[in-house]
Amino acid sequence: SILLTAFDKDGNFMPNFLKKYQEIINPKSKVIFVSEKGIISSILANGFAEQLNQTNIYHLKGGIQELKKINFNFEKY
Repeated sequence: SILLTAFDKDGNFMPNFLKKYQEIINPKSKVIFVSEKGIISSILANGFAEQLNQTNIYHLKGGIQELKKINFNFEKY
């Protein structure tokens, strides 16, 4: 997996996100967008699928909060 952050700590979209994404992600790769509640990841996934004609784009429905509800085991690095 590759961590690529779309927003800074203040919630601002990072202007070089799309360029970095296109440099390191193979268009045929499966991509999963993840956000805290799943709202932002849904918007990003939808945009990539519709505007960039990307396939294999997914988002984590409910985000990290839903994983916490099912006691998903997180590892901190």
